[in-house]
Amino acid sequence: MMLCASEGAKASDRILRNFLLMSAFFAANHGTVTSLIALASGALGRTLGNASSALLYFVYTLSAAFVSNYFTARFGAKKTLFAGLSIYCFYVVSYLVAYVSPPGVMWVAVLIGAVLGGFAAGIIWPAQGSYYAESAERYARETGITREAANSLLGGYFSSTYLGFEVAMKLFSSIIPMIAGETKGIVILFLFFSLVACTSAALTSTIDPLTGKDVKSCQMRVFSSSASGRSAVLTTTTRDVAPAAAAAESLDDDDADAAASLASEGGGGETTQRQPDFGKKALQALTLLVKDPKCRCMIPMNFVFGLGSSYVNGYFDGVVVTGEMGVEDVGFVSAVVVGSATVFALVYGELGRRRKGDQAPLVVWGALCISSFAAVNLAFSTSALGKWSVAVPLATLFGSGRAIWEGSFKATFADYFPNDLEAAFANVVIQSGLASTIGFFLVFAAPLYVVGGLVIFFGALAAVAQLYASRLHKRQLAGLGQKVATFDDHYVAVLSDDGLSVPGGPSTDNGETTPKADLV
Repeated sequence: MMLCASEGAKASDRILRNFLLMSAFFAANHGTVTSLIALASGALGRTLGNASSALLYFVYTLSAAFVSNYFTARFGAKKTLFAGLSIYCFYVVSYLVAYVSPPGVMWVAVLIGAVLGGFAAGIIWPAQGSYYAESAERYARETGITREAANSLLGGYFSSTYLGFEVAMKLFSSIIPMIAGETKGIVILFLFFSLVACTSAALTSTIDPLTGKDVKSCQMRVFSSSASGRSAVLTTTTRDVAPAAAAAESLDDDDADAAASLASEGGGGETTQRQPDFGKKALQALTLLVKDPKCRCMIPMNFVFGLGSSYVNGYFDGVVVTGEMGVEDVGFVSAVVVGSATVFALVYGELGRRRKGDQAPLVVWGALCISSFAAVNLAFSTSALGKWSVAVPLATLFGSGRAIWEGSFKATFADYFPNDLEAAFANVVIQSGLASTIGFFLVFAAPLYVVGGLVIFFGALAAVAQLYASRLHKRQLAGLGQKVATFDDHYVAVLSDDGLSVPGGPSTDNGETTPKADLV
């Protein structure tokens, strides 16, 4: 018994150490990319810098919509991570090549790098999610803790590592030019970023491939309760095991036994493997957008953030900070955005928890933060804005809006679309990516007030749309008239006299199986 416990401890240590290494390699590589996006307009010029960012986000949106699921399902999480981070290196190196080359070569190098970088961005996040989920499952199994606890622990480690490296890389983008001088310092900085990106990508090849169940794609497990004569089909990923067990606690004994089988190892259920599918996310996103008006209400907020991000990087960093304070200060100001978003996320997360799922007022506040940031930039000259006493509060204001978009706003998707989470978050990626593409294009192709005005317009529209979506959601819940099984304040399944069903989907009766309910 002691020997088994010791072996389990050693195994859990290896799993955790491996996950931390993956997080560090991923964060270091991705940190160089986000830092270059902030520097693009200032270092490469307003036209080329914003054109490259527009192309990057355009290809990213297409990649995420049409091929991201295919790569993870076809090649597995580790191979997709290694490939994506390696391709990212071409984007990072393209800045170094461009900066030391004549104008003709500069444009070719940066635009090719943007295409490759956008493709890489589209495939790495699903792979990272799969790797995280499998690591959490294995860690929970070896340590004996709940799946929910393992998810929370590893998620916290990844978030802190990711944000820490992003802040560090942005600080380096100011410190190095400040020490070495602007021209020479930018070359050294781009060389440093290239080395970091290539080294971290290469080291990703050393992490555990985590081959085995649930690494490549979701699985469908069918469970039935012979005592109650009810059955249900739930499509799960490795993230769903603990929630399914938690949901079982609120059902009657017979149905709880059935639901618990979903959470067990093996579970005695039938298992079928999803096949890789091109364009899956795009089709799912469009289907949900058409059938559910709440999803259409999400568009303005995604456009507020997407357009706002392009306005921050293309105008605020590229024109205000670079032109009035110097390109060496862009990293410091960008780090304020990330740092403040990290702190605000903790505050807003607690407020959202206390509101028990009603995130709409927080999301309205986030939309107002981002639109207020744009309004201030439109109202004052670059000379008035380009001071530390003004730039830092403005960066903090946008950081507040980013924290809500990353946290509270995305939490509404779990609340509003519990059966269609994969399709819901596909809408987040596609809508915000399209908005960023449009924003970066307009920053260099249209008068600067156009993007700022659009941010303000969509901010006002988002405030109204979020309140309306919240009202629709409450009406739908009030109309259910059924007992709801919950975990972590999110609706999972509904139990009524007619059987086990999922909000928004058909119920089961007399052993008939409902269409699958995606809980991805």
